[in-house]
Amino acid sequence: MAATSGSKPSAFQDLTDLTFQRLHGVLAHYETLDFEPLEAALQHRSSLLKNCYEPFPRPSPQSRQSVQSGKVTLRDGTALEVADEDKEIVFEISKALDLDEVEALTLLRLFFYNEDIPVAQISDSSRLLDAISDFYYDERLYLMRTVGDLLRVKASSGDMYNTLATGFVQKHIPDQNVFIEKLLQSLAARTTDTVPQYVPKDVKSAAKWAKQNLKEQLCLLEVIFWSAISKTTNGNFVLQFFQAARQLGLGRHQHLEELLMDEECGQLQDDIEVLFGVTAIQLLELDKLLDEDLDLEVAIKRQRGFLASPKDVADIHNAVSQLPDEQRYSPLVLSWGYVVSKIARLPRDEVPQEYEDFYGVLNPTPARKTRFAVADGTLGVAESILNRAFELGIFGAMRRYTNSPLLSTALAATVASKLTEPNNAQFRYVIKGVLMAILDSVQVEYITDYETLVEVWSSVFGSGEMPIVVHLCASFWTRDTVNSTQRRSLLDLSLSRFPVEILPLLRLLRAMSGTGGLAELDSIADDDIQAALRASSAQHVYEYFSALPTYAQVLPPHLLTGPDAIFDTRPHASLGYYYTNVRPVRLPGGSILPPSSVGRVISNQGAVVVSWSQQHSGWEMLLDILRTYQARAFGGRSRRPMGITLPSETVLLEMEDIGLQVDSDEDLVAEILDLFRCLLYKNLDLTSQVVADLQKDDGEPDLIQVTLLILKDALVASSAERGQAPTRIVSSALGVLTALLPVVPGQIWPFLRSLPQLFGEGGQMGSTPLLLNVERSSGSYGMTLALLDLVGALFDEAFRMVLTHNRTLQQMKTDVLLRALNFIHSEIWEEHITWRYVRVADRFEIGRKVGNIYAEILKLSPPIPATPTPDEVTGNPLAPLTRFVLDTFVYKATSSTINPLVSSISTVRQLHDALQKALRFVDASNLDQLLEANLLLTQLLLVRKHQSSASAPPTPNSVESQPIKISLLEQTLFNGVPGLSHTAKGRGQRSEPVDVIAGLVQNRSFGPSIATIATHCLSALCASVSVSYPAGLSLVAHLSDPEAISAAYIRLLSDPYEEIELRKAVWDFISIVVDTQPALAALFISGKLKASEKGLEVKPEPRRDDGETQQTALSVACDVVASSAALWDVTPSLHNAALTMLDLVWQHALEHLDSLTKTREDPQFWQNLAWIVSKDLGEPPANVVTAIEQAFEEEHTKQSDVVAAYSHHSASKAHALHVLAMDLKLAAPDRLKGAAAPKSFGIVQKLFKDSQTFANHMTEATRCSFAPRLHADLQRLISENFPTLTLDSVRVTSLPSQRTYGDHYLYQSDVVHNRLMKCAGSDESLGYYATLIFLHTCAVNLDWSLTDSEILLTRSWETILQEAATWLRTQPNVETTIMASASRMAKVIAEEKRGGETMQNVHADRLAMLEGLLNVAWVSTSTTTPESAQIAELVRSVRYIATSESFPPLDSLRRRTQPSFHRTLLRIVYFCAHKAAAVCKATTTKLEQRLAISAD
Repeated sequence: MAATSGSKPSAFQDLTDLTFQRLHGVLAHYETLDFEPLEAALQHRSSLLKNCYEPFPRPSPQSRQSVQSGKVTLRDGTALEVADEDKEIVFEISKALDLDEVEALTLLRLFFYNEDIPVAQISDSSRLLDAISDFYYDERLYLMRTVGDLLRVKASSGDMYNTLATGFVQKHIPDQNVFIEKLLQSLAARTTDTVPQYVPKDVKSAAKWAKQNLKEQLCLLEVIFWSAISKTTNGNFVLQFFQAARQLGLGRHQHLEELLMDEECGQLQDDIEVLFGVTAIQLLELDKLLDEDLDLEVAIKRQRGFLASPKDVADIHNAVSQLPDEQRYSPLVLSWGYVVSKIARLPRDEVPQEYEDFYGVLNPTPARKTRFAVADGTLGVAESILNRAFELGIFGAMRRYTNSPLLSTALAATVASKLTEPNNAQFRYVIKGVLMAILDSVQVEYITDYETLVEVWSSVFGSGEMPIVVHLCASFWTRDTVNSTQRRSLLDLSLSRFPVEILPLLRLLRAMSGTGGLAELDSIADDDIQAALRASSAQHVYEYFSALPTYAQVLPPHLLTGPDAIFDTRPHASLGYYYTNVRPVRLPGGSILPPSSVGRVISNQGAVVVSWSQQHSGWEMLLDILRTYQARAFGGRSRRPMGITLPSETVLLEMEDIGLQVDSDEDLVAEILDLFRCLLYKNLDLTSQVVADLQKDDGEPDLIQVTLLILKDALVASSAERGQAPTRIVSSALGVLTALLPVVPGQIWPFLRSLPQLFGEGGQMGSTPLLLNVERSSGSYGMTLALLDLVGALFDEAFRMVLTHNRTLQQMKTDVLLRALNFIHSEIWEEHITWRYVRVADRFEIGRKVGNIYAEILKLSPPIPATPTPDEVTGNPLAPLTRFVLDTFVYKATSSTINPLVSSISTVRQLHDALQKALRFVDASNLDQLLEANLLLTQLLLVRKHQSSASAPPTPNSVESQPIKISLLEQTLFNGVPGLSHTAKGRGQRSEPVDVIAGLVQNRSFGPSIATIATHCLSALCASVSVSYPAGLSLVAHLSDPEAISAAYIRLLSDPYEEIELRKAVWDFISIVVDTQPALAALFISGKLKASEKGLEVKPEPRRDDGETQQTALSVACDVVASSAALWDVTPSLHNAALTMLDLVWQHALEHLDSLTKTREDPQFWQNLAWIVSKDLGEPPANVVTAIEQAFEEEHTKQSDVVAAYSHHSASKAHALHVLAMDLKLAAPDRLKGAAAPKSFGIVQKLFKDSQTFANHMTEATRCSFAPRLHADLQRLISENFPTLTLDSVRVTSLPSQRTYGDHYLYQSDVVHNRLMKCAGSDESLGYYATLIFLHTCAVNLDWSLTDSEILLTRSWETILQEAATWLRTQPNVETTIMASASRMAKVIAEEKRGGETMQNVHADRLAMLEGLLNVAWVSTSTTTPESAQIAELVRSVRYIATSESFPPLDSLRRRTQPSFHRTLLRIVYFCAHKAAAVCKATTTKLEQRLAISAD
């Protein structure tokens, strides 16, 4: 077996490149792929997808002969040549897997393209075959999952691939009922399969095949479920499925049971059982029955669904009755019981004739008192079915559903479940339907297992990520409770027992708030629709709990008898007796119970519990509990209301008097705080309402104050005692403060400043480290995550409100944040990678949150120098935070700081692959987020270091900036973390962090977003080390396989389906490499490594499978130039990026002379470049401020796109001209030896032939759109309305090459808008000016985009004029053409009235270009002389330039302005004097011209 079989083709090929795993990732939105290649890939695999139950054909003589011939045609028509050494592998694969030979060849190519295979494994046939077998079995599973994805997407109208999936399913699976019948038959057949003959006879191989068989059963079930979601199934299939459920024991009956003995197989069977049950319930479509009136006539008429056939309904009824009497079948029984009850409740006159027989079977009996809430007495069979479900233990089965991976991503990760998408919303909807059916059918008061029902309800509605549960909760409040008051009965029952039984109601309310689990609070996104739904659910919860109609109380014995008795019994006609109060009573919570109130007895078992008809606020009650806990638990004080004067006859009851003990009930207090936390988190409107409603002028601490006091007391207690630390109380209190901070920052900041126990102070560590130790021992980090959320919220609030507070308050915020930074850095960041974790996601979350805090500081604060300066805080009150981050990670870094950052990057590939293989996609997604945060942090640190170096003072003997010493971060990125293994997978050679980062670009499982950030990170690293000392760090020497990396990058550049942003990032990276990394640049440009002092081997030029020379970055860039006409208006940014790289290659041409020879000799290349140079740019677009109107954002975006496109075009033209100039410079030495002119000269020569065309070029080159008035207006608006804002504080933090033309080019306009609008608050006038400044900032960005691109074009013409002068000296008429343009240019320069630093640079560049023009004329040997009028006009304009008030030459001479231009102007004056003298001497010169010239 030849190792060459593993080479990856450089051209994208669908069937041999795209795996089913990637297609599944794309449809599930884990990965990305453009629409067209995705559609093509699905069509090419349609024969496999529509037969997913048995997709791959078996070996055949025809296929074997085709492979043997060496030429094979694949399903998509692609022709492949099969090398002789590959044929043997193909036949071995076909035999080992019982697979068609052509499919085996496709599998082989897929395997080598997508898997990272060690060379040793390729040479070992046995190991290679095992690896390919594993890959094949995974592909079978992903094939089925892809079909499930298509059906799921088809059912989701809002999915971006809905149209594609719908079209595919309708075309290739036209009859879904027949399709899923085959799926069910295949599923049943697999449960009775024996180990096939082609599988080796050893037990290990047989067990492996049996486990694969079980996995495929699970996948088939998933496909059936999604088919049932996407299309209503007929009654015959529902019948078959219920029969299969009985026959297969919900998937438990397996013929190969003796081979399924390990834990993974046990979990697979558990998942199959639960999914079997959920699918059966979905087939009954409870959601429709719950929300719609049953109309059997319509069902029969439409012939859709199982209700369309009375015979099928009767058969299903019989099938359900034959289900075993086991708990696991009870949800199926109850669901069918609800269907039957809906039919039984129909009036007889609404029952169609076809249903009369079945309706008679139901045979309702007379009504009798029962727990079933059937009002009209239609009981009988329906009641017996429902009774059976309860007798079987319906709530135990429901608990099994909610505690399975089906509804828990965390559990799925823990038990390594193979479910494709755990915790999908559709699973919850099915189980929610069962809960609603229970409440519709049963009076909740008769349910004995009340606690389990509450637990199941809380799990369904209140666990998991917010996007999953928010629709569920909103549906309950807005639809379920409207359709049936019974569906709110569980809440009402819990409410009737409040506050005696308080925890159930708290948990139900928290579940119904639409937030999800506490661990998933961070999943709350900024999606407007989800935010609105969550806000609606939270508002319903708040209003529901704000006006409670009853108040439950345990009556204490000492108040029933004796002299202190205030309660008495009274007879009642219907109740028998009731309790009443003889005096007014102030109940806990603040409500006053008037005398003679009626207390209905709800329990007299032991203690007497009564329910008063008393309206009160549950929130006031919770606040009172918190006050009582804070007063007693930590201070041991009696909790008596302060500031309240009660009438003497009013009795004040405390918590113990109503049956509540709260002084040591931490769980209760934590539940209360968690309810507030979930309700208020990122819900500013409701937070403001709650704060206002609970803020009374009664001297009692309000919600904010009591939360702060509880936090303080808990921290003090944890430092004073070594007992059980109140970590849950602390984490809940921190969460509430995080939610409250945006609304009441003025109360929270001073408190944190005065709380040394939280972050420490003055070298003392405080209490929090002790609590962290408690969490480390348990492996769960709720408090740590809550603390990081608070710190993140503090930073966010400080940066958003940086303009609104005075210096004293800002200094207080800075002090608090510095303490927080010090704390999380020393106690969390440096240590967290060594902690033990129950949930690996916690480790990712901790690292991501800290990394994001550091990154936000670097993004949102202005640049600061490497060395601290006294005035760096001026206009930047948060500069100390930036200084802390840069000193900690760059200038004064230690290994304990750098290692957590770099190690998380170094180990990401192996960890990500392991998580993906275990189907732990959520954990893998969390890992992706951690990686993205750390890459962004690394990039920003390197960019900041590069900026500091660029702004450093010059060296004593040079005008260049003084380099900064290379940092520990850069060294560690190149050399790795000491003690951490970086061995590449299977290669036995080291893989450094930079190699891992480089590999992220080609690793498709990470997605284009991470690939883009990784590329930017590499660019920043190359730029940073290039200005550092000691020099010599070579990137190529630290790549494990530089050729493979180079090939992957180049393949990405040539793939039109890749993301434009990623391709541009790669072009920018290669450009920086060409400029700073000679060895790697040679690899990109030539396709091979050159020998160096590092001892790198010279390798032959790699070739493609088809024998052609492999593409290089140079060849791809040339292809881009050749396609300029097509790309000019479509992707101008990519076009410009490719030309930028070409420009830099020619600037370093002497390093790559051999590689450039072929291109330089190619006349077509220069013709393509000439097309760009000759392209008319047209007039620059306007960059004026868009009027403030409702649609300004849309209009502004259009304007930004237009300006960006023009800027890219101008820059592209500039780079093309510069390539021509550099090529002439490269050929200059050969010209002295008499060599022929280079091909590029022919293009340059044409530029000067036609005077009108050349004049147009010079007009473009002289153009400058810079608008000083716009910049002045922006500064004036800022100084008048927001004087504390400085534009430097919002400057974009990126390398110049990574900036993008448009409205975010130089300043972060979105940050400007956010800060100013926050500062404006409700002030409409300030809001107007905030918007105006935002628009001006966008316009300034557009202005800078145009200006910089135009300056680039001016300087390129300046260079080409300098380099072309000697080449053009013999050209006829060139002097006439030059002088005509020179006189016009001089006039433009002379008439320039705009001043300022930017125009000073433009003026210097224009003069340099004018000098270049005159230099061409000076050296020209042309006999044609320019007209004397042109000379006179030139002389006059130069005189005006020399006497300009906007740009006085004396200022340049005295070095008052930079750059200086007086020398250039002096040479221009000399030329004019020389020409003027010649003209004056000429006899053809008219007198008035002589006089005019003499006067000037």
